[in-house]
Amino acid sequence: ARLQKFLQTHPTLTLVGSFRQCLDGDESFNVGKSVDSFMNSENIASDLYRRSVEVPDRVGLIYEDGRFLTFAQWEERAAKCAGFLIFELGVKRGDRVALYLQNGIDLAALLFGCWKIGAVPITLSVMYNTEEVESALKKTGAVAIFTHSNNVQNILDSSSIFRNNPKMKVVIANNVDGTFDDLDLITSCISLD
Repeated sequence: ARLQKFLQTHPTLTLVGSFRQCLDGDESFNVGKSVDSFMNSENIASDLYRRSVEVPDRVGLIYEDGRFLTFAQWEERAAKCAGFLIFELGVKRGDRVALYLQNGIDLAALLFGCWKIGAVPITLSVMYNTEEVESALKKTGAVAIFTHSNNVQNILDSSSIFRNNPKMKVVIANNVDGTFDDLDLITSCISLD
């Protein structure tokens, strides 16, 4: 697949985790319902947690194609995202995480996952070209970037993203429509070592 070919032509990149596995069932990433262990103060992630306890089966998020998450499901995905950010990527409170994703359920879960651990989510327009992504990452100092497989080439074509931040981690998520654009079924996270 395309990712393997890219890894072969860029020997300094290594696979370090699986975001899709994190969201689709691996409970080892779930940091639990409570945000207290990661946050010193309440924020919007605290509200999602409260809703997941008070009205767990109420629909909390509806995507344009009709897919939805209850508050409990949304909280669980956000907790798994938080775990992935901490345990796989080493994101800490105050770190910036770029989200170069189309609107969708994954974006909503990642936003709340970032807030849950006190990270700062930076949303980037999927309309950005390589130069605009480079500029945004340089200005924000993001430690990781999440993108859909159909946008990853804008990151990989960059001449400066990895040079400016050699520890930058790129997480490739599936596309909003569920396709993988020729990537392996398990999506991956890559970083420069």
